[in-house]
Amino acid sequence: MAGAVGWRSDAVVTECFTLLAVRAMQRIAIHVSFTPGASRPMTGSHLAMVDAHEDWSGSRSSAA
Repeated sequence: MAGAVGWRSDAVVTECFTLLAVRAMQRIAIHVSFTPGASRPMTGSHLAMVDAHEDWSGSRSSAA
């Protein structure tokens, strides 16, 4: 659907996840208390911090 209006869908997805991550870091609600099932404003999720010197396999890289 994004491509139909000339947007790059991968860029839209990246921007959406970035917005949600920043809102979670600043503890800004992503929905309000009148959202069905929500008893209070919720920030969404937890962020996982990644060590910049660790590769995806979990072992340490030599470029420390």
